Amino acid sequence: MFFSKMSIIFFIKFLPLRVQAHIYNQKKKRTSQSASGREELGTEAGSATVEAALIVPLLLCVFIGILLWGKVFLFHQEIETALLETARQLARQEALLALHNQEGTGVLTAPALFQANRKQGDGTGGMEVSSVRLIRADYRKETKEIYLKAEYVVKIPLLLLGTWRLPFKTSVVQKAWNGYTEGQKENTESEYVYVTAHGTAYHKDSQCYHLHVTIREVDTPSDYYEGRTSYRPCEFCVSGEKKEDSLYISEDGECYHESDSCGGLTRTVSYVELGQADGRMPCADCCGG
Repeated sequence: MFFSKMSIIFFIKFLPLRVQAHIYNQKKKRTSQSASGREELGTEAGSATVEAALIVPLLLCVFIGILLWGKVFLFHQEIETALLETARQLARQEALLALHNQEGTGVLTAPALFQANRKQGDGTGGMEVSSVRLIRADYRKETKEIYLKAEYVVKIPLLLLGTWRLPFKTSVVQKAWNGYTEGQKENTESEYVYVTAHGTAYHKDSQCYHLHVTIREVDTPSDYYEGRTSYRPCEFCVSGEKKEDSLYISEDGECYHESDSCGGLTRTVSYVELGQADGRMPCADCCGG
């Protein structure tokens, strides 16, 4: 009994102290965790700031580089366009010079033509194009071609590094225009003719009426069904099971048709070389044959 009373007294006196100690330890632990979390959060924020400080200037440099190369490309296009226009002008001149036995002498005027065709806006946004000149102008008699080559320098100002000089070269090749004679054109056209799959003549005029099918509706269909004409039934559209009230024929055909859209009433016209006409005779109407 004595020990029971002593136990009760012990728990009553010392239990609150143990509870208070446990509560204190828990608060201390939470305080330590909160401080550690604040340290980690501060570390992450500092890391994000450093990354932003590195990435933003890098992206800015990339963007500026794209703009600069875009301007360089525009300069290149302008000079190449002037070079191409010069080559075209020289190509047209060659036709006249060839008539006077002066073939190939037109390239002597190439530098002046090139400078005249150039746009004189050589600077934009701090950038500048300089030393633009035609370094080669040749006429190749073997291939009848005009070859032009130009060079230029693009100057790009850099804030702390001075000026960046980029040399470029570009060239074009243009076929000389030799012209033609009227007789040569006629001979070229006469080498091609129009033919049909089953026709016996070739034609020079695509509008010759022999190349086009003339379809008409017959007046007495019964005469065709009963075989009193020279026309035979079309194997594609005449079934023989039912007699239609309307029949169609072409002037130079051999069959009668129940449908005016039958494939037998169409004509395929081919445009071939005269040597592929397969022994056909010239049309009396359009070829004078």
